[in-house]
Amino acid sequence: MPAPRAAWVAAAQLPTKERSGHSFSFKPSLCGCFGSSRRWTSKVSALRGPSVVFASWGAEVQWSKGQVLSTKQVAEGLQTVVVDLNDVGSGYTKAGQFVQVKVGDSKPSFFAIASPPDANNAGVVELLVKNNEKGGTAEILCNSQEGFEVDVSPVMGKGFPIERAPADEVSTLLFFATGTGISPVRALIESGTCQLDKRKQVRLYYGTANPEATAYRELVSSWKELGVEVVPVYSDDEQGYVQDVFAQDGRPLDGASTAAVLVGQKEMCMAITDMLTQKGVTKERILLNF
Repeated sequence: MPAPRAAWVAAAQLPTKERSGHSFSFKPSLCGCFGSSRRWTSKVSALRGPSVVFASWGAEVQWSKGQVLSTKQVAEGLQTVVVDLNDVGSGYTKAGQFVQVKVGDSKPSFFAIASPPDANNAGVVELLVKNNEKGGTAEILCNSQEGFEVDVSPVMGKGFPIERAPADEVSTLLFFATGTGISPVRALIESGTCQLDKRKQVRLYYGTANPEATAYRELVSSWKELGVEVVPVYSDDEQGYVQDVFAQDGRPLDGASTAAVLVGQKEMCMAITDMLTQKGVTKERILLNF
């Protein structure tokens, strides 16, 4: 299946707390658009050279200058921030990779890139930012205007190892995401690398507090056209969380021909992993983006 035409990139803020138990946490050693045809081709000119600092866990980061192109509120407490990464954007080659962003002396924030890699983006990405950090990088980004300068790291991570779930062996592909964890899952769904049209069952369990707090609702119909059944899980409606809804799903599951992609709350990832392995899914086919 050819890659969708979506040309702008989104990302999920990595570590934040979501409402009602839906959170998305990420550390380097921890578990953690189809309808658009826009192509960002303009480039930011005369960006200053890179600087070197150390991230909070001690890893050296080579910082470069980027620039905000636009911002937009897309859900309750969530905004998209379109950023030109300049030349470092070429490092985005696989869904599930991430980037760090900071502004001056602000604490760097991690964002998992959410739309599929596309050379035609010319280094432009779109970040999905949860504005819940008073005075922090997230708030600065959400309040920024066109032309605002930011510091960006190289694109990091290996992305999702979807090659471990070939379509000729894996007929059922499951996605599990909570809160802003939808971002890298969205990237993978729209990347064309999952061969969705060659699988018998593809489901996305997407947990948020309520519809108003749910990003990318407008893309659900496009995902369905790609063959993805979307199962929304709203904790405010007393549905429980993603792991609760999956546990109550009575449909049969052949573990030998199933793979799963997990991004979100650590407790959700652990619970889903336990359920899947009990159903015969091998750990090699439980895919994470780090």
